[in-house]
Amino acid sequence: QGCGKSRKPLENFTYHIVWYVIGGFMLDNIHNYWLLAAGVAAGLTTLIHIFGGGPEVVRPLFAAQDIEEVPKLLNYYCWHLVTITLAAMAFAFTYAALTPGEAMLAIMWTVISGAFALWSILLIV
Repeated sequence: QGCGKSRKPLENFTYHIVWYVIGGFMLDNIHNYWLLAAGVAAGLTTLIHIFGGGPEVVRPLFAAQDIEEVPKLLNYYCWHLVTITLAAMAFAFTYAALTPGEAMLAIMWTVISGAFALWSILLIV
């Protein structure tokens, strides 16, 4: 039973295409595993922000009766700016990991993420 021998022809084709995209293309073209790890971490953070933070933060924000409409909408607007920024960060780190010569892109997003981390620490302290 070799690779894909028990599969139907279409399943075998799909299996090999997926393997090529993930294993053949991506794994052979990773130029920096640290940047790829940063891209994956930013992607997971984006998903947590959207699916975990939405119900936890956005719904109670709009349900609050003691907050005026404009501050609610402003917070909601900022929420989406953060979502866009996190998604862009995930894309940029992953792109820089897979594309040679994208050091400046990686440096830019490293500085931005460092600034976010520093601001978070300052807010906690």
